[in-house]
Amino acid sequence: MTTTIRQLLYSTRATSPITSPELRDIQRKTESEHYTLGVTGFMIYGFGHFVHLIEGTPDVVKEVYERNVRETWHFGASVLYDHESASRCIRSWSVGVLNLECDPSPDWTTDCRQLIDACLDSPKISPEIRLALSENADKIVLPDESAC
Repeated sequence: MTTTIRQLLYSTRATSPITSPELRDIQRKTESEHYTLGVTGFMIYGFGHFVHLIEGTPDVVKEVYERNVRETWHFGASVLYDHESASRCIRSWSVGVLNLECDPSPDWTTDCRQLIDACLDSPKISPEIRLALSENADKIVLPDESAC
């Protein structure tokens, strides 16, 4: 019997700027929970915005998503992609994290897009998720003069 995997990609906004140590704390907490529940995924943070991918069995993804959106460090969840698949696109980590603010430059919008594209260039990421992220990139990282 094949297990159905739900892949849920969503974006949120940070309630306040997140520092690298705070992001690592979020990753550690999330990684521990995800590992216990058999959930894999990634989180991209940049300029006040998050993109999250969680995947696992449909009931567990629903539970994790509902718990995640109640966390106080972010708000305004917007689902970008919700799909059931026969297999995971991420197998080797429970939560991969990419911090786009590690090396900001004056043309950060282009840099962010290139970093997102590079992150999703992995053969582990399904074409459907890559397309959903690409089509919704403007909703994820919005230009903000204060970010530069």
